[in-house]
Amino acid sequence: MDVSFTEQEKMLQERAREFLEEEVPSDLAREMEADPEGYPPELWRKMADLGWLGIAFPTELGGNGLSFFDMAILYEEMGRAVAPVPYMATVVLSGLTVLDAAGEELKLRILPEVAKGDLVLSFAYLEPNKPNLGFVNSSLSTIARRDGNAYVLNGTKHFVQYAQVSDMILTLAVEEASGEAVWLLVDRNAEGVDVTHLSTTGGDQQCHVTFRDTPVPDGNRLTGDTDAWAVLGRAVQRGAVALCAYLSGAGQKVVDLSVEYAKTRVQFGRPISAFQAVRHRCADMAADALGARFLTYEAAWMVSEGLPAELEVSNAKACVGDAIWSVMTGGHQVHGAIGFTEEHPMPLYSRRAKVGQSMFGNADLHRERVAERLGL
Repeated sequence: MDVSFTEQEKMLQERAREFLEEEVPSDLAREMEADPEGYPPELWRKMADLGWLGIAFPTELGGNGLSFFDMAILYEEMGRAVAPVPYMATVVLSGLTVLDAAGEELKLRILPEVAKGDLVLSFAYLEPNKPNLGFVNSSLSTIARRDGNAYVLNGTKHFVQYAQVSDMILTLAVEEASGEAVWLLVDRNAEGVDVTHLSTTGGDQQCHVTFRDTPVPDGNRLTGDTDAWAVLGRAVQRGAVALCAYLSGAGQKVVDLSVEYAKTRVQFGRPISAFQAVRHRCADMAADALGARFLTYEAAWMVSEGLPAELEVSNAKACVGDAIWSVMTGGHQVHGAIGFTEEHPMPLYSRRAKVGQSMFGNADLHRERVAERLGL
């Protein structure tokens, strides 16, 4: 395994950091938390123009033909900037799932539009009272009933990110007649779709979505892979790794902010960096952030290479979530009272880190998965 960056990957990282530092001021994420859309469309369009929205799509589908590892590098920089965009929902989860499991006609219809920034997607798989859906095969309460050349969809999905602004919602349901799980692309503006926006700790644009006799054309079913649970497993795996990359970027930014503050904040006539408690806390934070980054790179590389990565992904998700939360608590301690004010960037990072610990399975769930793969 070699996770050292190539020249192309270094250029991608540098260009992304430069762009995001220029286009994403520190207060943009806070502004978008209060905005009904939750993201600035002009920023999304600029990302599309840079090729970021189709970075891992083949060139014949409007993409750049790069790898999932390249996507992880990019998403790490978005975490560093707390970029308020529907990248996880549209590209990482929905876009790559369409690429992975749709028929050719549907890919040609959907993916070039995503790459151009003209189509925002959401990913709906979680259901009420089924917190572990996606890690084990589970019963579904969202029912797709065949009606001629279409489906009629009924059910509820929870925590569907950016559903309030998406054009289509990629939804996991069970086909009533066969009892098999299916993936359907549902037009958000179709009859019977009700979206309720949620107020969350992370301000991360989560929604509940209810379908009431919602029509879905048969051509909107993903038919390239008939094992819908395997499709979900791959999607959740990619989402977990991308989230680890995002958290790693956020963690490193908090380390940088804390070190700079420790150098400039004066107490008792000298910078607080002169005190061992502060110095060692910053050192611990730096070590946690570095370890998180390389666990993420290992998992991202294996997923990108198409290798079995269940152990590495679960190890990364369990460790990164805890490590970055430790970085966040250290950042608050170094900054003191000012780090708890909403005007300061620290709460933006720490609130997202807390939410990130539970997304795609918490640390306990992933430790169980690691233990199983160790034969315990």
